[in-house]
Amino acid sequence: MTFPVCDVLEENPARFCAALAVVPTVDDQSRIPQFSQPSEAHRSGTMTFVRSGGRSFGITCLHVVETLRNANKSGQHYLLRTMLNGFYVVHDRFIQPLQPLGSPPLDIAIRELHPDFAKSLGKEELHIDDMSEAPGDISFGYAVGFPENLKRRLEEDHGYRISMPQCTVLAEINRQPNQRFALYSQVHRESVAYEQFSGMSGGPIFWSDDHKFGIYGIVYEGGVQASTEDKADIYVFGELATPDTIRSWIKEIPALKF
Repeated sequence: MTFPVCDVLEENPARFCAALAVVPTVDDQSRIPQFSQPSEAHRSGTMTFVRSGGRSFGITCLHVVETLRNANKSGQHYLLRTMLNGFYVVHDRFIQPLQPLGSPPLDIAIRELHPDFAKSLGKEELHIDDMSEAPGDISFGYAVGFPENLKRRLEEDHGYRISMPQCTVLAEINRQPNQRFALYSQVHRESVAYEQFSGMSGGPIFWSDDHKFGIYGIVYEGGVQASTEDKADIYVFGELATPDTIRSWIKEIPALKF
């Protein structure tokens, strides 16, 4: 089965999200306190950029933020840093939105960002106030993120940099969700480029047709399982994050002064 993906997503699926690493403030080798550059060994997740009501926000999974918080309990101080160059810090001002009555807690963490933050990374924000809700007959989702096991260290003259490719997963949605949902498809094993999706947590899940797209969810888990000798099952679990849903989260966030 083939699914239509509009040109904006095809050209650069990761234009609306960035990788975040949980990085110590003490250099691993010298043990000297300094701004430690993200390495291939650091845990990482993905953050999605949105804009609504004239304010900018970053969304990731709560378990990504909890990885940071648990690391800080070890006695060494850690920060969330962007994988792009390690310079930009995302301070832990995240909140967990309240879950709908009778539903499990949301694996979502959201905070307000400086209006220029995404642009400084060469990224764009999803302007959800101008974005259509998903069509009622949605049949597939397009998930984007940065798997942490694909980080590679590239040595350079004056140090190193980390290469981290984006990952996209195109798979079917079997039912209209109220909160959590799954993307699932069976594919030929030879067509599967990645074995694990850990690190994609916090990345966007889009709906799309030939001409337009919109945000539909946030990745919180995914993977690949061999089902037969030549087939594999790919799956991504997401938290529902339509424009209306995200705006309801934003109402809980006090405005920051920049």
